Amino acid sequence: MIYTGAVSASAHSYTGPVVLSSTVSVQARTLIGGEWSALNEALFQVEELGLPLRMTEIMYKPMGGDPYEFIEVQNTGVTELDVSGFSLQGVSFFFPPNSILAAGQLIVLASSLSPSSFAARYSGVTVFGYFDGPLDDGGQRLALRDRKLQTIASVDYDDANGWPAAAQRLRIIARNYRPFR
Repeated sequence: MIYTGAVSASAHSYTGPVVLSSTVSVQARTLIGGEWSALNEALFQVEELGLPLRMTEIMYKPMGGDPYEFIEVQNTGVTELDVSGFSLQGVSFFFPPNSILAAGQLIVLASSLSPSSFAARYSGVTVFGYFDGPLDDGGQRLALRDRKLQTIASVDYDDANGWPAAAQRLRIIARNYRPFR
């Protein structure tokens, strides 16, 4: 490589704050009066506060009853996540050893009341695991907990006092929802 002192065609001039949306290695130097500073390099790691594990859908009070209930859980992060030993509070479910969720992976946890009924209705859906106990048709609090039983994410749902019109439309669609992930 020949060093000419010229500015590289791939270089970017600093003109204001640099927004990083993912982990990146940055190399920088300055040109002052025709002379370059030493090259500095730093790794900037962009992280989320807390663990990137979320409940993305709750199917409660489905047509046909409790055997068709399910909860979708997603790793919303950009790296894999080991959820071994984590649990779900509100229903009874513990993630088994070697439960590794890939970045962005969505899983389905289904009711243990009748796995064959669930499989018949939602053919093609891979069930990650089965929870014990029904989802409360009137509403309840569900929480994802880590190995130390600390809450990672929680949601309270209920149908008291009616639903907004937009949510009712979504709820009707959800009653007939067939996950196909």
